[in-house]
Amino acid sequence: MTSEAVVRSALILIANHYSQGDLSTAWISRQLGLTADALEQAFRDHRSTTCDRSILSFRLSRLFERITTHPESPLISQVRACGLASLDSADQHFQASFGIALTAFHQLSLQASVDRQHRRQHPDRRDLIINE
Repeated sequence: MTSEAVVRSALILIANHYSQGDLSTAWISRQLGLTADALEQAFRDHRSTTCDRSILSFRLSRLFERITTHPESPLISQVRACGLASLDSADQHFQASFGIALTAFHQLSLQASVDRQHRRQHPDRRDLIINE
């Protein structure tokens, strides 16, 4: 299997198993019948990153998506559903990746959802103007 095919296969495994807390380079390499070093080399060659970093990035992307589409769900449930170990760790990685604290993003997404609902209930633009 070429290193490009290895990465493609690994990414499919990541997409299908990202919610599992024990997903790791070691697990993926075993599934693909490779050594962890061979898997890491394939990722470095084709993605300029590590397999573990790709797992984390995928999980954070899914967390971002889940929060924006279901902001009413408790944040800790969202974090766990994405296979992330803890809220503190998820917050640290989320902030490093997206430049905003996880709780702040969750609150903004929740407010945006409320705003969208209000707008659906009030389709006339004039109903959205606040008169003081």
